[in-house]
Amino acid sequence: MDLSNPIIAGPVIALSASAVGLVALHWFWQRRFQRLQRQLSRSAEDMLQMAELQVDAYKRFSRHLAEVEDRLFHLAVPSADSPLPLGRRHQVVTLAKKGLGAEEIADRLKMPRGEAELILNLRRFMDTRAADSPPDCGLRVGLRCREGAPGIPAATITAPAQAGRT
Repeated sequence: MDLSNPIIAGPVIALSASAVGLVALHWFWQRRFQRLQRQLSRSAEDMLQMAELQVDAYKRFSRHLAEVEDRLFHLAVPSADSPLPLGRRHQVVTLAKKGLGAEEIADRLKMPRGEAELILNLRRFMDTRAADSPPDCGLRVGLRCREGAPGIPAATITAPAQAGRT
């Protein structure tokens, strides 16, 4: 092929320039794609860490809540001679958790047995209903991924930073 001929040389040079441009464009998009893959991988790792932190916080909160509830139930048990200024429902439930039956509770709190039974039946109904639905204790723990991450609000718990990330 004679490249000195302008009729042949023009299209060959244009094709060569196009090929070089396509290779450069391919290289550019390939690098961009690799960068996006790394960012996606980092984001997935951060989300996993945030989920683990939320689960840990939920477990700590649940344990603490159970301890507080136990302490309240121990403090709320009314004595036979001095009623505490607590709601009747709470007193009935507290005594039931201590193992007393509806009749014993009614005698101790000086209330009709039917009222004590009603409160206990409502409590059982609510416990059954709560067991059928997923727990929602209202715990909302916010997390921060990395400084400047778009769309992630400032929060109360910060995920541990990993060295070497940019």
